Amino acid sequence: MQALTDFTAVDTDDLLEVLDSYGCRRKVSAENLPKIIEEIAHKEMVQKSMFVIDCWREINHQHLNLSPEALNKLLSDLQPTTKKVCKLLTFDVDLTTNQKEVANHLKRFIRELDESKLQKFLRFCTGSDLIVTDSIYVGFEKMTEFTRRPIAHTCGNILHIADSYENFPDFRSEFNAVLESNV
Repeated sequence: MQALTDFTAVDTDDLLEVLDSYGCRRKVSAENLPKIIEEIAHKEMVQKSMFVIDCWREINHQHLNLSPEALNKLLSDLQPTTKKVCKLLTFDVDLTTNQKEVANHLKRFIRELDESKLQKFLRFCTGSDLIVTDSIYVGFEKMTEFTRRPIAHTCGNILHIADSYENFPDFRSEFNAVLESNV
């Protein structure tokens, strides 16, 4: 951005290093920099993705023939909402009183999540930001207050949580700490 506004104020070695990482082999000047950036953007955003599309076209064409409307519906069905995610949760039939209370904490926690945190929750439990599974099994484990934390197994869409929490704020705090850790 700085090179586009004031080409003389930019460290040319840094600029050339960045452009070289995108395969730029032209001599750069203040006059041709916008055109070079446009060409790099076209290569990165259009040509590279078109290469992948062309490679898979023959394989996918016979299996996937969706109208744009059907494709939009498919994508909207995959987008998470708090209601959809709550419906994914499955629990054992015979829950104890404490486990039922924690299950209610989990549902309440999910209902309070914004879109970004909801995607983080899904990624934590399933490995994807989208709804790509029919269910998330929630199991309960005995944990001490010191070792208490949510544990997810994305290969099986399994979430293990402690079977006892004093209150909802403790549950929310501990689950948010896991989601905000960016692990």
